[in-house]
Amino acid sequence: MNKIIVIVGPTASGKTDFAIDIAKKINSEIVSADSLQVYREFNICTSKPTIKQMKEIKHHLIGHISVSEEYNVFSFIKDAEKCISKISKKGIVPIVVGGTGLYIDALVKNFQLREDKKTNFSENIKDLELHQVLESIDPLAAKQIHKNDFKRIRNAINFFKEFNCSILTQEKNTSFISSKFEVLKFGLSFKDRQKLYDKINLRVDKMLDYGLINEIDFVRKLNVSKTASAAIGYKELLPFFENKCSLNESLEKIKQQTRRYAKRQITWFKRCDITNWIFMDEKNKLDDILEFIKDKKFDVQ
Repeated sequence: MNKIIVIVGPTASGKTDFAIDIAKKINSEIVSADSLQVYREFNICTSKPTIKQMKEIKHHLIGHISVSEEYNVFSFIKDAEKCISKISKKGIVPIVVGGTGLYIDALVKNFQLREDKKTNFSENIKDLELHQVLESIDPLAAKQIHKNDFKRIRNAINFFKEFNCSILTQEKNTSFISSKFEVLKFGLSFKDRQKLYDKINLRVDKMLDYGLINEIDFVRKLNVSKTASAAIGYKELLPFFENKCSLNESLEKIKQQTRRYAKRQITWFKRCDITNWIFMDEKNKLDDILEFIKDKKFDVQ
């Protein structure tokens, strides 16, 4: 059974730098588990690792498809397992890094989901009506999923319509299925939530300096897929380009949506009781973390 180190946490928690520090010390490679960093045209709004960082440590599943293509959990599992197998054959323990909770869980817990690209029962339902529809067919899932989390609601509706059972039941049952990997999992977070929110706000400001406006202006003229259009920063800036709001209003919206997303990520990852949590607003010694990895025999196969 191949070993993998998994690093999760909310956006802006420092996953990229943390993973690179670990990868340098144990001679590893990184597999991204981010549903939007897969798009080559999205660099700034998805906070991809820099070119320098990707030269220092080899990264996989970053910028390998166009925004015109759909990408989902099935695509990720297929791609990630292929990368992990290839890296493991070198005698290296791969580091899987990302904030897309469904991708991480599906990989680690070996979700037995069935792909059906032709089926999308929720396609013609308006966003504001989605939660009501879910509540009528799957009240259990409706209680667990926020009414504004349209992506998860659509997934839950489609799952129930296709399999005639709650997606929550599926997630519960998968815990009894043997994982394909031996996993050592770290979670990055902040004890003081405001410090995370301050980092998010600052990062959005820096995105503007790095060229966010030009990036979105270029992408919006392309044939953007539904999954790519979910990128925070893309949809919030479209009204600005359409002269429906000011730039400051769009930027504040990006910050607000990113903070909300981070909150949902924290809630998702806290459900797992086998995560070794590291609080980034406390002093953490890299040597202690490396010693822990070594004790668990995850430094070298």
